[in-house]
Amino acid sequence: MNGSKVAVSPTMKYRPTMGVLTGEGTEDARKKAALILEVLAGVKRPSDASQVLGATLQAYYAWEAKALQAFVKALEPHGRGPRRRPDTVIAELAREKKRLEQELARKGSFIRMAERAMGFGPLGRPKPDLQKNGRRKRRPDVRAVRAVALLRKPAVVTETPSPGGPAAETKAGVKSS
Repeated sequence: MNGSKVAVSPTMKYRPTMGVLTGEGTEDARKKAALILEVLAGVKRPSDASQVLGATLQAYYAWEAKALQAFVKALEPHGRGPRRRPDTVIAELAREKKRLEQELARKGSFIRMAERAMGFGPLGRPKPDLQKNGRRKRRPDVRAVRAVALLRKPAVVTETPSPGGPAAETKAGVKSS
């Protein structure tokens, strides 16, 4: 029988062996991985593994943390099928934008044709009034327009001056204001 496959059960015919890992990585990296797994399995202590590697305990723990992060990252779920490259996504979105702009222009022309057929003018804002130099006329502030209108009205006097003048006193002896 072949050494890379072992029969396990009728439902699962073959199971791959650990031979998959033997050809990957440098010898130094494989040695570090083996020592980290031995420490995590409880076979060796971290201090023994750091001595075998010829590094400090702090360096060993850094390698262990990095290995565990890579382990977790390798087990993350990933999308099925081919991945979309950013440049193809950008090109696809540009084509979609161009298509939508053409569709908008086409529908706008249909609207203008229908307006002309029904006798309506173009909808939207009227063209702005232009001065002689081609600029739009400045619209005055609404409060300023109201103030100008009030100032242009003739003055209306509602009270008649008292015979004593503005400094006349009332019966109580107090000046009226």
